[in-house]
Amino acid sequence: MNELGYKVNLLARGLKVKHTHTIGVVLPDITKIFFPNVLKGIETAAKKAGYRVNFLSSNFDFATEQESIEYLKASYVDGIIIDSCCKAEYLARWAGELAEENSGERFPVVSMEQVMDSSKISSVLADYQRLSKAAAAHLIGQGKRNLLYIKVGKELTHGQERYQGYLDALAENGIPFRSEFVLEADFSALSAYEATKAALGKGLCFDAIQTLNDQMAIGALKALKEAGIAVPGQVAIAGCDNIFASTLVSPQITTIDLPKYELGYTAFEELKRLMDGEGKTAPRSIILEAKLIVRQSTVADQPGDWNLSMW
Repeated sequence: MNELGYKVNLLARGLKVKHTHTIGVVLPDITKIFFPNVLKGIETAAKKAGYRVNFLSSNFDFATEQESIEYLKASYVDGIIIDSCCKAEYLARWAGELAEENSGERFPVVSMEQVMDSSKISSVLADYQRLSKAAAAHLIGQGKRNLLYIKVGKELTHGQERYQGYLDALAENGIPFRSEFVLEADFSALSAYEATKAALGKGLCFDAIQTLNDQMAIGALKALKEAGIAVPGQVAIAGCDNIFASTLVSPQITTIDLPKYELGYTAFEELKRLMDGEGKTAPRSIILEAKLIVRQSTVADQPGDWNLSMW
């Protein structure tokens, strides 16, 4: 074999034994700052179990996500981990297609960040509604009553859940809902920067901003700084995700510490459980622990905690 330079054809061998020891991962945007630690968690767990990983990005385009799934299944991966950009109204139908297997058995799929269909697909996520409510309640606890919320559209369920947490906190604290205090953006810092500038341009009087993620919080912070508005003295800011960049701006961003590495690691472990069950193992939902981290964007005298280890 050495003399002839023989190389094992892993795909051919996999087809023979019906296992390729390869999984597919489809994310909405592999370049987003949230995902490197998620990918690292998946890769570490997969390597430990002897699996290779094929990463694909949909770029928040559902048609591309569908094509990616078709490609992975045609490549005979043993299972798929997905963070879907499918609209919430079509999520259950898409889950059925993902889990469909020609043999009649369930194809192993794990959804990250949202429950797609608990009867067909496992999921690994955090309680985003409760955590978002905790962030809003913290702002209210700092004496803030006019909370601006910057959200994404209604497409993604975890975006809806975070927005609902904000609404829950308002209702629980007797603060009237004001539609003009809800702004739409995408997941980027630039979109939140522009949304905050537009709110200031309209003369909206607010004393806090809550955003769907830390990138958006950093964009809002830049807009406030350019306007000469003191943070947190005049306007406090809370984000979500605890990306490393939230510790490198001044003031550092109060956030929800979502366990990104654990999200990926646990997603693979759950996928392995499903794959080992040969389509007969029941799916389940796994809720990860997360916590509020208070920093200087809401409490001025909080000590700093620069994170220089994740980049």
